[in-house]
Amino acid sequence: MQEKIEAFIEGLEAFDDDRHEIISRVRERLIAKHPQLEERFQYGGILFYDRAQAYCGLFARKDYVTVELGNAAYIEDSFGHLEGKGTKEGRRHLRLQTAADIEGKHVEDYLDLTWETF
Repeated sequence: MQEKIEAFIEGLEAFDDDRHEIISRVRERLIAKHPQLEERFQYGGILFYDRAQAYCGLFARKDYVTVELGNAAYIEDSFGHLEGKGTKEGRRHLRLQTAADIEGKHVEDYLDLTWETF
């Protein structure tokens, strides 16, 4: 599984945009903050599981990255950046187009808020 993740990330380097940097930086923060998370390559992206529950996912779209947040439908969106209505699983997402969006859209704050719901 790790080989698929590494190939996915390396494949993003070929593009002239920020998707590689965004996914690499957010992934590094997730692993540093929650080393117990299990990474899986699923649905064309990286999913991070806490036990059997999907906590977060990173997906490279055509022109941006989505950070899919489990249980984000159950938190207060005080920053106003969450997109989606929330599925039956409670997922919502952040859309990041540049590396600056990691800080500008409060990714770390959202990760912390959703972590509290697990």
